[in-house]
Amino acid sequence: MPKSIDLIDPIVLMDTIPPPSSTANPTTTPTPMAQSKKIKPTKQTAKPKKLDESEVKTPNHTWTTDQKMSLLESIATQYAAGLETDNGGLKKEAWPIVQQKLNTKYSLTLSLDQIKNQKNALRTLYIDYKFLQDQSGFGWDEDRGTVTADNTVWDKLIAAHPRQNFAKLKDKPFPVYDLAQSVFLGKSATGEIAKTELVPTTTEAVKLTPACKR
Repeated sequence: MPKSIDLIDPIVLMDTIPPPSSTANPTTTPTPMAQSKKIKPTKQTAKPKKLDESEVKTPNHTWTTDQKMSLLESIATQYAAGLETDNGGLKKEAWPIVQQKLNTKYSLTLSLDQIKNQKNALRTLYIDYKFLQDQSGFGWDEDRGTVTADNTVWDKLIAAHPRQNFAKLKDKPFPVYDLAQSVFLGKSATGEIAKTELVPTTTEAVKLTPACKR
């Protein structure tokens, strides 16, 4: 006869088998991804602005009477050489010639802007003095090279032209008047340049057509 098999009570098995461990299969919590750090663009150092020639400050130069005369003489020479523009200026190629002559003669380092500015300043002065000479009551002092008038005449003219600042010209000599007139009225090209008595200077001056009203 076959042997009898002893059956195990299931209850016994349940008591002997340990319950599943809660750590056997731990729940995996997803690790949050690290956020990428935004990289700010590097602030570039601003490049220094390149100054335009017109923005560069022109150094000051105190012009002597001798230097003013040489400037006007050089301009007159360029006019005679056919380098005058239609509006009474100088052609572009003439200015370096004037610049070289002045700098060589006086051992200077004048820029073209300095020379052009002085030429314009002399022209403005000439126009103002010419206007004053043409006014009633004004005369001309040959020895001092300036306009003359009574204080009353001066006061009336200054009051009539407040924006012109003519008061600054009262008793102020303009010894290069004749030379300026020859340049800015175009008279120098028709005559010979010689010495003048009007400008006391150690260099050669020029003999010019006398001013219109003396």
